[in-house]
Amino acid sequence: GCATVATPVLVVTPRCASTINGQPQNTGNYITNVEVANLNYNSTYDLTTFAQYQNFTSQVATVNRGAFYQLKIKTFGVGSFGRAAWADWNDDGDFLDGGELLFTPGAPLPGTSTHVFSIPCNAALTSLDGEVIMRVLSADVTPNTNPCAAIAYASGQIEEYTLKIVGDGFGTWLGTVDNNWNNANNWACASVPTNSIDVDIPLGAPNQPIVLNGAAVCRNITFNTAAPFFVATPL
Repeated sequence: GCATVATPVLVVTPRCASTINGQPQNTGNYITNVEVANLNYNSTYDLTTFAQYQNFTSQVATVNRGAFYQLKIKTFGVGSFGRAAWADWNDDGDFLDGGELLFTPGAPLPGTSTHVFSIPCNAALTSLDGEVIMRVLSADVTPNTNPCAAIAYASGQIEEYTLKIVGDGFGTWLGTVDNNWNNANNWACASVPTNSIDVDIPLGAPNQPIVLNGAAVCRNITFNTAAPFFVATPL
């Protein structure tokens, strides 16, 4: 007869979330725009279910390992709302691991808030497609850092999106410390390029690299910055 093969079942714990009591159409507390990298998505509350959670994981932002990004969250009207965001970097179905809170939640404010976060160099290494879920929250108070905290917000909304993580994280200039090319902390994944690495100097880095005495190597280099380029001697 035919051999019997047992197929293992992969069990993934559903992502939990704190409770939000008020429906957004009644409270006026909901997210109207999320922007990160190439994603710029307008939304409102669900006109059919009036749910406090909306699944927008079909909306994808493509980001590079080791790089920094701005996350902009806009809420409805003139009311002041707290914001928080998480990313499931290790793709294990929750937002509870170290580093998955993208920024420290602040006091409620109106309009658009801007937050900076970085993509870990080990993000999504176990994900087959390089994609992980990002959760964004608005609330009537400063949100808890725990996305599953056993509290009930009076009003707010949760939206989830997809981050597609690409690249190996090496060769991207961050310039977060100073303009020293050979300072590893100025580079994504804390790694100074070698002659086998392609280098990218992005627009908006706080410091541009200075190379002294030709003490720098790379395979290729791309400048996305406005002139001048602060290179003291040829690479």
